[in-house]
Amino acid sequence: MYLNLTGDWQIRREDEKEWIPAKVPGCNYTALLDNGLIEDPFWGTYESKLLWPAQCNWEYKRSFDLERDLLECDEVYLTFEMLDTVCDVYLNDNHLGFCENAHREFRFPVKDFLIERRK
Repeated sequence: MYLNLTGDWQIRREDEKEWIPAKVPGCNYTALLDNGLIEDPFWGTYESKLLWPAQCNWEYKRSFDLERDLLECDEVYLTFEMLDTVCDVYLNDNHLGFCENAHREFRFPVKDFLIERRK
């Protein structure tokens, strides 16, 4: 069983309160560009003016629902095909791990951190 979490996420600079829409796969630059918050870094000389996003810490978040069948599995893993460079990963306020290599897959056991939504 598999749940694909690509698509709509939210992102914010660590020191800001407001979240903005973001797409995954993507990065802070594409989210800022898509939301009209920066100029295109590949146009003219804008690249030199857009070094600041690389110097900030960014947070991504997303909510999702699981099928009951997945909640009943003995083991459930959250797998990332790539996390760009240095980050901490959380699920429902539980720290899953620290990652510092963008060129590998990360897989975390999450069964104990899943929350059944009450209707």
